Amino acid sequence: AKAGVDVQIVQLAPLALYNCVRFDALTDAPRVEEYDAENPPDSTGILSVGAEATDLVITDGIRVWQRSIPLGGNHFTKALTKELKLTFSKAEHLKRNASSAQDPKALFQAMRSAFAELSTELQRSISYFASVEKRANLTRIIAMGNAMKLPGLRKILEQNLGMPVTR
Repeated sequence: AKAGVDVQIVQLAPLALYNCVRFDALTDAPRVEEYDAENPPDSTGILSVGAEATDLVITDGIRVWQRSIPLGGNHFTKALTKELKLTFSKAEHLKRNASSAQDPKALFQAMRSAFAELSTELQRSISYFASVEKRANLTRIIAMGNAMKLPGLRKILEQNLGMPVTR
């Protein structure tokens, strides 16, 4: 009220991600009354990489599954501070400008553990999802968040997850 904004609805981030993708990207998803649980449509993963955490939401347009992973963009920055002995602000600057750095290869080498840790957690989450939702067929990931601007992250995720990852 103080800001002059009339708030109608507050949503948790994973639900907002679902709504965004469901109504903007999954336009061909079936209506609830047409949904066949025995033969569900392909599922899409939504990956939102924040500063401190990553939300993974998987949906076929009707059913929704989500997990929050306590790894985010700052995890990559902290790997740089540790490996290259930099202050957090210098490491953050280098990370944001990795492709134009003096030695980009050294930066990626320093962040390799963060890349691997995020990939492993995502693989673990997707494997768990597949064990619970046996009929589901996850075919793609839509990724968002500033950390997805990191050169090479999308490609590494595609390789490790075995499916297309689009921004």
